[in-house]
Amino acid sequence: MKKYGFFLSLCAIVIAAVTFSLSSCKRASEKTAEALIEKATGHKASIDKDGKSVTFETDEGKVTYKAGEKTLPDNFPKEAPAFPKNKITNSTYGETPEGQFWVIYYEGVNAEVLDKYLADLKDAGYKTSFFKMDEGGTVSGEKDNFIISCMIGNGQAVHSVHQKVSK
Repeated sequence: MKKYGFFLSLCAIVIAAVTFSLSSCKRASEKTAEALIEKATGHKASIDKDGKSVTFETDEGKVTYKAGEKTLPDNFPKEAPAFPKNKITNSTYGETPEGQFWVIYYEGVNAEVLDKYLADLKDAGYKTSFFKMDEGGTVSGEKDNFIISCMIGNGQAVHSVHQKVSK
């Protein structure tokens, strides 16, 4: 149930981020966004804004959204095969009690990238699954404490890497 609650909070985060970015008064917008998250999740939340990112914290974890980030986050795991070069439009990083996650958004991506990324995952020793259609599809891989997925469609891609806490 905790995982479900955290993912519901991610939905609230998107709404709060839009509200946050459209507001002209920094402290008032922080209070409004915090109230939205708290109402949606039932948890205390705090927001810090450094100009390019918004960080949300609850007792279940922490998520940082970097709007317009054009590169991989500095802490992106080296164990994850690099996604083929495409234009990054946004990135998200988060921490939960279960682990960490990175989600990178790309544009200008064609479906052939799936074949290359599938080969890269296999070469790195990941157990993979693959589904491809004319204009997109998905590829995923799992190895040790990493789960990687990539979904492509309509020229866009979402590349996610989840690192589970080792027990």
